[in-house]
Amino acid sequence: MSDDVKQALEGVRTDIQGVEKRLDGVEKRLDGADAWRERADAKFDAIDARFDAVDARFDAVDARFDAVDSDLERLDAKIDGVEKRLDAKIDGVEQRLDAKIDGVEKRLDAKIDGVEKRLDAKIDGVEQRLSKTIYSEISRALGVIEERFTSLFGLLDEKHGQRIDDLRRDLDEHRADTTVHLPKD
Repeated sequence: MSDDVKQALEGVRTDIQGVEKRLDGVEKRLDGADAWRERADAKFDAIDARFDAVDARFDAVDARFDAVDSDLERLDAKIDGVEKRLDAKIDGVEQRLDAKIDGVEKRLDAKIDGVEKRLDAKIDGVEQRLSKTIYSEISRALGVIEERFTSLFGLLDEKHGQRIDDLRRDLDEHRADTTVHLPKD
């Protein structure tokens, strides 16, 4: 085998060993790092770049492919271990987030219920005041109408005498039969 090929293979092994050391360091940092996921993407991009370089060298050294392939299998096993730990961390974070979201939703529901109760009480108060105001306005309007009829009957009484008295009596009887009694709150 030529010296260039040997040097290329030695470089590949060195690169693979460097990648293995970096993966070991990543595994150790996973234990205490809640923000690992963000940094891990950048590290995996760097590892992927290294793998691309390794793949280019593999094309040049087909005779040693089997040895390099076994090295890559070890790396894959380490990556799988890292991925499993990462998945476990992500699952834990998701569970904590779900619990916090549930707590926030419960507090919001309680606040909304309180606001709705206060709003209902205010609406009831407004409805009662409005009912009283409407009753007052209707009573006043009926008073004005009655005054106008009294004045009209006064004018008609002067001109038509007895016929008006008969009409007035009929109107009073009709009014007594159809009077609407509104509640006085």
